Amino acid sequence: MRYKIKHSIDGRIRFQIGNRALTAEQEDILEQYLLSKDGIEQVKVYGRTASVAIWYSLDKASVLTIMKEYEYQRAKEQFQLRNSSTNAINEEYKEKMIAKVGKRVVTRLFVPQPLRFAMIGIKAIKYVWKGVRTLAKEGLKVEVLDATAIGASILQRDFATAGSVMFLLEIGELLEEWTHKKSVNALADSMALQIEKVWLKTEDGEVQIPFTNIQTGDVLVVRAGTMIPVDGLVVGGEATVNQASLTGESIPVAKTEGAYVYAGTVLEEGELLVQVKNGIGSTRYEKIVEMIEDSE
Repeated sequence: MRYKIKHSIDGRIRFQIGNRALTAEQEDILEQYLLSKDGIEQVKVYGRTASVAIWYSLDKASVLTIMKEYEYQRAKEQFQLRNSSTNAINEEYKEKMIAKVGKRVVTRLFVPQPLRFAMIGIKAIKYVWKGVRTLAKEGLKVEVLDATAIGASILQRDFATAGSVMFLLEIGELLEEWTHKKSVNALADSMALQIEKVWLKTEDGEVQIPFTNIQTGDVLVVRAGTMIPVDGLVVGGEATVNQASLTGESIPVAKTEGAYVYAGTVLEEGELLVQVKNGIGSTRYEKIVEMIEDSE
């Protein structure tokens, strides 16, 4: 990979990696590739400027070698694009924030004052009604105070203040949602499986393939001391599986033909042939995110 060093100090270096903006997918694959390397502590990819900042604890020459060896297509085979990647979330909410601020500026500049005040009055109904419902059901909470501030401003015909309060509340809600999604994504990322290669059983023997190439119906070979990469049905072999990560059971469970095994559990003794039931869905960002949100 070609690059140019833009800035460098001990423990941190920034590269320019092209003249075109990076897509969300390119950002995500590059970030995963770099973080998979020992000694790379933190990575920040700037898609719009096609640059990347790296915090490292190894020697600078090794970092340069890691960057030089990077090839997007080859890395794409090793790392699955994360469905709820932080970069994609950041881009989504940056656009929402820009759109909201832009809409307010345009409204203030080009919408006649009487019409603008009428729009503010209509929007205020939602906040006042929410405050009334909250007061009736849950007592005095922040929503009640918001409604009081907006309602008092409207009664005093101070529409500009009411509009500013509602705008700030909308920005706050957007920032809260943004932070929540980033936190959930980070937690899901830490819980997801980090498996690059698996052994596929074929007519000609066993073949090692990228994890992302797994398809429903494939038969995988899982040996002692390795993590089971997918949810699937045992179609051959005998083994004991540690399912503590899922069930909390301290005693390994015996698995034979016809049993079901789960991604993330560890095969302690023996060997199994596992038929894939759900493709690579066991990377399951969406499942993990759903589980986290349901627990809140």
